[in-house]
Amino acid sequence: MIPRLLALLLALGIEACSLLSPQPATAIPEVNVRAQTARLILVTVANVPEPMQTHAGSSLHGYEAMPLYAKSGSARARLDAIAADYQLRPMAEWPIQSLAVQCVVFELAADQDRDATLERLSKDARVALAQPMQTFGTLSAGYNDPYVGLQRGFAQIDAADAQQWSRGDGIRVAVIDTGMDSVHADLQGRVESHRNFVDDDARQFYADRHGTEVAGVIAADANNHEGIVGVAPGVRILAFKACWQLEAHADSALCNSFTLAQ
Repeated sequence: MIPRLLALLLALGIEACSLLSPQPATAIPEVNVRAQTARLILVTVANVPEPMQTHAGSSLHGYEAMPLYAKSGSARARLDAIAADYQLRPMAEWPIQSLAVQCVVFELAADQDRDATLERLSKDARVALAQPMQTFGTLSAGYNDPYVGLQRGFAQIDAADAQQWSRGDGIRVAVIDTGMDSVHADLQGRVESHRNFVDDDARQFYADRHGTEVAGVIAADANNHEGIVGVAPGVRILAFKACWQLEAHADSALCNSFTLAQ
């Protein structure tokens, strides 16, 4: 009886620990991550989790109410003070549990100089990191037929020979890019999950080109009389949309610090 009870307690403990996952980023609803970012900065402060309060004689019944890893009281006070001292408006924030930090997107006041403000923040002992909202573009080739360039790379790295030893079975690869067409004949059944960190446009997610092409280079099915052959056609893809396509019939896309960090 005692060993069974110990096993049950251990199982409940493991389940409770699994609930301590990072919270997703929170943002003011009207924030548009594609908008002009020249007035936005990112600030990171230390966020050491505070110990949970327990009471003598407490039971296991409270596990379902355990909080997610969140902003500590000290991090909250520090960020409130920084916002007031520098006249900054918080736009979105999220914790990074593995680094024990809280990240915040702030909007500068209309008359503030971004570089001067960042210079001051970089010398503030309360701030772990301060940087402008960076914008990044995806790398696109200008071929009439994109398969030509993709298959040339496949040959140059001798992928066909490597696949005699491994096709990537049992491996998951996160593609942080635009959305992707997960029902494409070359990708069907290979995309394990989807997350959209840009917007809630599901239709556009599946129409995005660049992420589809990148996923194809990685994991396109082999010997199916379709398209190309992926470098590792046995892997599973995790599709994380952090970039948005600029034109309907072009590969070019943009991302920024906020969407990528999420």
